[in-house]
Amino acid sequence: MAEFTKERLMECSDAFSCYSCKECGLLAVVNPEQ
Repeated sequence: MAEFTKERLMECSDAFSCYSCKECGLLAVVNPEQ
């Protein structure tokens, strides 16, 4: 079951990345070009 879940969530989905705050762990708004 774990392998199926990993495949569906990680390998079959669209690739994207996000940034998180090092202090609180919440998603952060960033401009990676700067």
